Amino acid sequence: MKWAVLVGNAPARRDLSDDIDRADFVARINTCAAWGAEYGTRTDRVYLCNTGGVARRFIRSEELHRTLAACGAKEIVFSYPPVSLWRQLHCLLRGKRGTGVDRSRALAAVLARHGLTCQPMPARVYEEVRAYVRARPGYRELARAMPLWVPSSGGMALAHMVRDPRLAEHRIALAGFGFQGWKGHPWSAERAYAEQLEREGRLVFLER
Repeated sequence: MKWAVLVGNAPARRDLSDDIDRADFVARINTCAAWGAEYGTRTDRVYLCNTGGVARRFIRSEELHRTLAACGAKEIVFSYPPVSLWRQLHCLLRGKRGTGVDRSRALAAVLARHGLTCQPMPARVYEEVRAYVRARPGYRELARAMPLWVPSSGGMALAHMVRDPRLAEHRIALAGFGFQGWKGHPWSAERAYAEQLEREGRLVFLER
């Protein structure tokens, strides 16, 4: 059995460095939480938020640039596909222009100085995740409470890895996933998605 570990940004509950470093493939998210500590050092891919204020901070963060360069990631995948015109207009009309700004080009240019190349998230993955959330019970209440909701980088990373043909023979393990944080992410739906994969035997939680 081959293993692919996806490491989130929740604080580590125990030292998983040996388990993670022994995996056949390791992906991390955004700031690569606990890299070099409880979550080990192996890094094959990093999923990086490329929109809104988060991406703007990433563009300016020399610490993040150094971490990405040091971790040896072979791939940088942006968490989101190009932002649609509809979403840009929606964000603008609701006074949330920043959340609709795609900063992929600027972020890729900065990371290129560190020898890192980036690739976009396929639009079909994003649409499939949104369709899953829309089909969940209670979506109407979610949409009313968070009209500009968007999947988290972790949710997008998991969906992308499940669909990646290069990882078809791998079982996925999650570490550092607390399914909580920014209120604009559909955390309960993302947890339900991960638990569904667990029931199907395609995923295990390294932490609970």
